[in-house]
Amino acid sequence: MFASLFFYGFWDWNYIYLIAASIIFNYFLSQLQAQAEGATRSKIIFGAALFFNLSLLGYFKYLNFFFDNMNFLTGGYNVEKILLPIGLSFYTFQQISYQVSIFSGRSKPRNFLDYSLFVSFFPQLISGPIVHHAEMLPQFSKKTFSKPRITSIIIGFCVFSVGLFKKVVLADTFAKFANPVFDGSLLAESGTNFIAAWSGAIAYGFQLYFDFSGYSDMAVGLGIMFGIKLPFNFFSPLKAKNMIEFWGRWHISLTREITNLLYTPLSMNSMRKAMGGKSSKAVFFLKSVAIPTLVVWFIVGAWHGAGWNYILMGLLFGIFIVFNHATKNFVYNNTEHPLLKKITKTSGFLAIPTTFIAYIIAVVLFRAENVQAALNIYSAMLDPNFANWQTSVPYIGYKRFGVLLAVGAFIVWCLPNSILYFSRYNVGIDIFSWKSGKAYPKTAWRLNLLHVGFCALLATLSLFLMSNNFSEFIYFAF
Repeated sequence: MFASLFFYGFWDWNYIYLIAASIIFNYFLSQLQAQAEGATRSKIIFGAALFFNLSLLGYFKYLNFFFDNMNFLTGGYNVEKILLPIGLSFYTFQQISYQVSIFSGRSKPRNFLDYSLFVSFFPQLISGPIVHHAEMLPQFSKKTFSKPRITSIIIGFCVFSVGLFKKVVLADTFAKFANPVFDGSLLAESGTNFIAAWSGAIAYGFQLYFDFSGYSDMAVGLGIMFGIKLPFNFFSPLKAKNMIEFWGRWHISLTREITNLLYTPLSMNSMRKAMGGKSSKAVFFLKSVAIPTLVVWFIVGAWHGAGWNYILMGLLFGIFIVFNHATKNFVYNNTEHPLLKKITKTSGFLAIPTTFIAYIIAVVLFRAENVQAALNIYSAMLDPNFANWQTSVPYIGYKRFGVLLAVGAFIVWCLPNSILYFSRYNVGIDIFSWKSGKAYPKTAWRLNLLHVGFCALLATLSLFLMSNNFSEFIYFAF
């Protein structure tokens, strides 16, 4: 635990007090909750826990956003910028989930040391994956945690190396093509350029995937070295055939938590109310699926960042998901019409590229500095004007970008993901639940000199490139 806090303190020692206070207060409330007699007292304690955790997020993450909007509407507010403590969103989310489990009676509180380590375990503290106490706490009492084996250290190093390669070699290289577009310099030089905008947006889509999945792999690898299994957070999301499937494969730990904590309760409550009256199928769908989905994705967007661009990104993903649910309920389940049958057959071929394009469109809002910057990119993406293509193509280095794009696409769509690559050794918690009965991929990693040497080569190459150029992980900002 102290090592984890020491690691966290490298960013800013002042915020160690914040995470320590958060751990102590949440632990204290969980103990009170376990001893509470009567529903009223239990609800008061749970309400206090929610208020405390949401107040931390509200102050550090959203207060500046609130006053910025007040200034825009009325003016006159001069508030000093509040620095967002690194990892606040992640460890607060985990503790809220813990409080919900204690309040509902699904879990019982553990001792203070185990709880503190669950919250502060450094491999996943900064950017996830979001771990669940039921998966983590039992592992702290195992012998493999106190005395990790040499094989665990080797396997962990190899998983870590794959993640490091994704980040340093792939994500940071894609960033060189995405940044000039999103910081405006390329569009300013080339005018409203269709090629530049789409190249930058696609480059950022790959950058975000390799950056975030790379960090998650590194976290899993570090966990293995300490004898702890963390959940894999990605399962080839860019192979998804629709946006519902995409979010079942992307940031899987977040999807699991928002489904359990937000979507399922909201949807079930709305469904019960809708079933109580005489509603048409469309109205029932609106109340039980569409509205809960959009509410949840509004919250998810706000959780990602305090800005309208993040909120709009969340709503856009929500609209895509509602559209998928609607087509499933009203089109694919009613394919008696000959035209609908043809559409159903042909849509499978286009499903993956369509979902990928939808992802690219949505993450423009995630990368842009603000809504206006995102609108500038969208304007260029929607204007197939090739008049100034000569100024943008040399700037982005179309040959190098083409090679990089081909490499990235091959890795994403042709090679096995990290779960499948290390599937022989059950190295992480598989919350995606891929079919364990499947045969291992022919390229699956083995604990032998050849495969360990390959991972060592990836690590060496990554460290060499990292010495010249290294950027922070994207999710460090959230």
